[in-house]
Amino acid sequence: MLKWLSIVMMFIVFIALLAVTLGNTHSVDFNLVGLPTTTWPLVVFLWMAFVIGALVGVLSMLGRLLRLRGEAADLSKKLKKAQQANVDLQAQLDQQGKPVAMNTADVIVPVQP
Repeated sequence: MLKWLSIVMMFIVFIALLAVTLGNTHSVDFNLVGLPTTTWPLVVFLWMAFVIGALVGVLSMLGRLLRLRGEAADLSKKLKKAQQANVDLQAQLDQQGKPVAMNTADVIVPVQP
């Protein structure tokens, strides 16, 4: 169901972009201080603005993404260490013959931030 919804949404976005593209084909002048005037179809400038905006958005999130990936890797390492410590403690209790109150798969280890 979700796959069909995403396909329908992509189709709607495609139709909207096609309508904008076909409706903005007339030429416009682009003036920038110190550069010669450029005349291109309006849709070219619209697409350039879209691409530049998308790149700025992706680059602005890149630092946070890398930080979160590093944090996830650290937490994964801590979880593996805690699970190994749990297995080691379980083995020690088994060797001592003491009854174990719970299964090791049910143990939740709190991780400090």
